[in-house]
Amino acid sequence: GAFMSTGPRLPGIELIPVAPRASGWRDVALLPGAVARARADVFWSPYHKGPLWGGTPTVVSFHDLTFLHGATAFAWRPYLAAVVRRARGVVCGSHAARREVEAAFPAAAPKIEVIPYPVAGRFFSPVAPGVRVSVRQRLGLPDRYVLYVGNGRPHKNLPGLLKGFSGLPNADRRGLGLALVGLSDAEWRGLEPEVRRLGVHGSVRHLGRVPDDDLPACYAGAIAVALLSRAEGFGYPVLEAMACGTPVLAADRGSLPEVSGGAAQLVDPDDQPAVVAALHRMLADRNLRAGLAARGRLRAAAFTEIRFMQALVDVLRKAASRKG
Repeated sequence: GAFMSTGPRLPGIELIPVAPRASGWRDVALLPGAVARARADVFWSPYHKGPLWGGTPTVVSFHDLTFLHGATAFAWRPYLAAVVRRARGVVCGSHAARREVEAAFPAAAPKIEVIPYPVAGRFFSPVAPGVRVSVRQRLGLPDRYVLYVGNGRPHKNLPGLLKGFSGLPNADRRGLGLALVGLSDAEWRGLEPEVRRLGVHGSVRHLGRVPDDDLPACYAGAIAVALLSRAEGFGYPVLEAMACGTPVLAADRGSLPEVSGGAAQLVDPDDQPAVVAALHRMLADRNLRAGLAARGRLRAAAFTEIRFMQALVDVLRKAASRKG
């Protein structure tokens, strides 16, 4: 994950990267050999794949199970059940993700540790007004915009966000943009007909992948960040926005109420009038935004890299020392 490349090293542990450099089932096939060659005391998989043979104790991370809802779910399920049975530890970023994994794979229940993921340090550094303006101009963003950060998969509920945005009164929408960060070009092409149908094509900006260094300025320059997912295993954009001092409108689903901890405005993502009303209130009420921003900074400050690392090291040491 990003926290491994940008954060502190694991205290007292030598890291040996294991990267089969493949995807899908090729990744699965190559992983056991790569892990065996590393001759490590313990192998940590920062996502849901793990080796099905070999003697190295394994800890796997499950962020969520949204990928199991697609057409290939039937093929992945028995493999993941075997990964869970072999693993000595399972890490989830939230209790919501833990409940989801337990329901799908009961054998995981006694092995799961909930370790909230960290927010990268760069999001806590104040963004100078000049930097904010220059990034906004370079990316073609208006002075006032609502920001979405994430991919375009169905559970992210982007059509719901678009409907909420298009339902705002004209006075709210005048000069207001909706910036979408993180969508692939193919995901944008799939969404574009809905954008045109709703008549907001002139206001929606598809930015694709934004450089990491520009992302804090994107958050800091937004009037609000909206994440209306129907399912979420953690919800990084919520905490990244909070660290940047930007108020958040989030769905009352999955991990989002847990992770936001009372510092975001929550809404039913399937209740379009409620989404419109929540967006309108966020735009109109400066005091609401200031209160959410203040509470959000405090909330995000609890999700430190060092706290994550120490908890992960504890899980890895237990896995390495436990017999069989």
